[in-house]
Amino acid sequence: MKWTVDQIMKRANKCANRHEFKYRYQPAYNQALKLGMMEDLFGPKKNISRKGTRGGRYWTLERLKKTASRYKTRHSFRLHQPGAYMAAYMYNQLEEICAHMPKRTPWVKRRPNEALIFRAASEANTLIDFKRKYCGAYINAHRYGLIAKILEDMRARRKAQQDTDDVG
Repeated sequence: MKWTVDQIMKRANKCANRHEFKYRYQPAYNQALKLGMMEDLFGPKKNISRKGTRGGRYWTLERLKKTASRYKTRHSFRLHQPGAYMAAYMYNQLEEICAHMPKRTPWVKRRPNEALIFRAASEANTLIDFKRKYCGAYINAHRYGLIAKILEDMRARRKAQQDTDDVG
């Protein structure tokens, strides 16, 4: 059901306070929060901290901005300051507070360093040894079509070893 302002107001008028509204009409309550209607419906919220030492709303816009400015990404902000992050989200200030943070960029596949793959392959005598010793390098070699070059390199090394064994 899509909640309109009138429907939300009708439901809220049936309730004595925010708490009752939240538990009787949860979807309407959530929509009222998103629309920023809670103060219009029930007046300013009396936030008293759990400890009772900080009266009023702890997370002010200035405090949220100051806290968020210490972080470079939304992820680190959310990870290290979950209370501030959720307060910014609940007060619809998240975009404003995180404006200095870069937008999330999609993950770009990087091709692994071929030299590292060939160095790992050079330590193995056969393809099976390479797969057993360096599974990740083997997977990347297979993914990027380097297996044929690695096999040529292994054959050349074995042939060179046989030639030195025959001479010596």
